Amino acid sequence: EGEALAVQREIATWFACPLLRQITRRVVVDEARHVALGRRLLRPLLDELEVEARASVYHRLCRLWHDSARAAARDHGGSVFARVAPLAALAQRWQRQRRALVRLGLVDDGHPAFAD
Repeated sequence: EGEALAVQREIATWFACPLLRQITRRVVVDEARHVALGRRLLRPLLDELEVEARASVYHRLCRLWHDSARAAARDHGGSVFARVAPLAALAQRWQRQRRALVRLGLVDDGHPAFAD
């Protein structure tokens, strides 16, 4: 949801049509609600997980994010996603996602198990 929110924020700047901008802003608000709900639901669950389990979840998310982002950029060269997230920008976008996982409490930057 965080990535969808970032993409929608970017798309909102592209439209000259006031109605399309308004619709896109409403989509952004809805995506932000999804992100907030996910954070509220996950935080207490993460507190119950051992470090090894959190590391496993983190590594699976890392692989899933990278695989999905590369596939979307590769398979949809003319798509909105490719315009917002070209392959050259994926490392930077992953770092933003990683920081979000740190803030959520899934990972601890200082722990070697969480190195990419």
